[in-house]
Amino acid sequence: VIWFVCQHKSVSRHAKLIDDAKNRAARQQLPDSFIAEMENGISSHKEKMDIKLDPYGNVPLKLYDVSFDNVNDIVDESWTPQMHLTEEERVVVETKGTVLLLGRSGTGKTV
Repeated sequence: VIWFVCQHKSVSRHAKLIDDAKNRAARQQLPDSFIAEMENGISSHKEKMDIKLDPYGNVPLKLYDVSFDNVNDIVDESWTPQMHLTEEERVVVETKGTVLLLGRSGTGKTV
């Protein structure tokens, strides 16, 4: 994951932003025991998603798939990388017809 491309004098500040974002993401994960209690004692093990938060805000970080062959294309302002989607996100995006997707503002509902 490339978080930032910045000048050397900004590395410490950006590293702190990344650490803060990781700490915020860790705080938002619910413990498995709480989830089990909410499901009336029915314990179904669900893997915690590795959610990366945007260092500049409390929203999910947009991830893009970039191969080594495309690294030189990054400098071209018209280049648009392919957005990386989880399997769950891909199912929603590829659903035919009308989809009603609920979520808080700024959480990446629009792709």
